[in-house]
Amino acid sequence: MSKDTIQNDDNVFMRGIFYYAGLERGEWAKTFAQNDHTSKQLEDASEALNAVLKRDWRQGRELEFKLQHRGNSKINLVINDPKVRRRYVRISRRSSGFTHFFGLKTMLHAYEREARAASYIWLFDEPGISLHPDGQHDLLQALDTISKQNQVVYTTHSLFMIDKNYPARHRLLAKADEGTRVDGKPFLGNWRAAIDALGLALPGTILFATHVLLVEGASDSIFLNAILQWMAEEDLHTIDINPLSIMPVGDPKEADAVVRILMESSIQPRLAALYDGDQGGTDRKDKLKKLLGEKAHVTLAKDKTIEDYIPGFEDVFVPVVAAYASRTFSVNKEDTQDAILKALKEETEGKKKRIDVVLEVTQKLAKLDDEPSKVGIARDYAHALLEGEHKIGKSDREKLKKLVADLQAALELPTRTTNQDQILQS
Repeated sequence: MSKDTIQNDDNVFMRGIFYYAGLERGEWAKTFAQNDHTSKQLEDASEALNAVLKRDWRQGRELEFKLQHRGNSKINLVINDPKVRRRYVRISRRSSGFTHFFGLKTMLHAYEREARAASYIWLFDEPGISLHPDGQHDLLQALDTISKQNQVVYTTHSLFMIDKNYPARHRLLAKADEGTRVDGKPFLGNWRAAIDALGLALPGTILFATHVLLVEGASDSIFLNAILQWMAEEDLHTIDINPLSIMPVGDPKEADAVVRILMESSIQPRLAALYDGDQGGTDRKDKLKKLLGEKAHVTLAKDKTIEDYIPGFEDVFVPVVAAYASRTFSVNKEDTQDAILKALKEETEGKKKRIDVVLEVTQKLAKLDDEPSKVGIARDYAHALLEGEHKIGKSDREKLKKLVADLQAALELPTRTTNQDQILQS
């Protein structure tokens, strides 16, 4: 590429590289002429380019990108690959997945730097088709960054391109006997509809997780997933839950065995555990402390469980419990809700946890031998929280932010968007 061809349509990729490297348009004509000044300029630009690309492309972090002068006032982009010792590697010789992501990201950056509009509509068909699952995760982060200023729509057949941070954004198109139908809520039922439509028998859970959080029970996993997704929609955190699996492990002996199994895997995930703020939580932590180390632990506030952190306990959770009891045990929904709220109001001494009060009232009204299932209630609550708009108090939001900060410190989760301020700039 030369100073005479850089403005051509087929060189938009290299213009994007120049922008990423900090070379502004007004400098380009002089940069192509090789001298002591421009050689140092390209050296500095190469360092800036590497700093940007290595942050955003996990599969290419071992590579070193270099802008070089070539004869006749030309500049080439080459790669120093530690696996190829005797020569530099050209971009065109890399895998289709690498060139696909690299080209897409860089060309979009150039187009937006050179256009006058403040925002755009971007339409992509199968943008991650050539990428490894890790690369598709990187691409999701890039698309989320783009969406901060633009409208992004993409189609995919890949399970790895499902963004768990924002489940309500997805639409599932599936062919049935009566024709093509649109499912606006494929996330209900833990993405079962999407998984079935893709012809898969196994959801993307622990097998594809690079970060694993161990919790006590199945309902804890459902509640916490719903909380993290709702907070993402409310812009209350920036962590990416796509690489995260929240795994219930039961009693401490089972948790110990699960941790040992995960730590023996060839690619060990980042592990942490969440504990209730009671004696049971303390006992579990003591059992896992030697295995997980000092920092991989999050303990809830004293005497608190995850149910004490769920947003909208009285306004969202209680009506969900009443509706669940009405549907499952044929009790009157309004009477159940009123009875639960009354019992919660009367429990002023703090001797009982709120969740225990709710379950006891429901058990009594439904005339059950045991308390109703928290798993069934948790699933209905997750749907209600993610489907509607709710007014959640400031104190509840701050408590949840503290919990997320603790989880982030223990799990070292990546952020939803890439580390650079913006992939695309208007």
